[in-house]
Amino acid sequence: MKPAHMTSHLGLVTSTPTADNLATVNSDPKRFRRAAVEWLASATDDETEQMERVLAEHAHHVRPLVDAVTDALQHRDSAMRLPATLLATLVAHNWQPSAPLLGSHAA
Repeated sequence: MKPAHMTSHLGLVTSTPTADNLATVNSDPKRFRRAAVEWLASATDDETEQMERVLAEHAHHVRPLVDAVTDALQHRDSAMRLPATLLATLVAHNWQPSAPLLGSHAA
């Protein structure tokens, strides 16, 4: 028998909303992002790779966040609209975009 923490997530699989229970489902995007970020902070490399493999099957049209942020940083107007706290956190972690910034967008 598996421990409860290993099987409690299965409720997500079986609780897919139907027309009857749609009003009672709590699918708040902020709640999801908080949970996902919390999980990412403690997930192992194997777990994140497992997630990426599964999501690749369902989200082939979605760009990885790192690619989207890198692209946004290449354009001054979009870079200036990114949350300052995100940029400060990236700098604090000594993260740099993988592609060089195009042109001289920096002032």
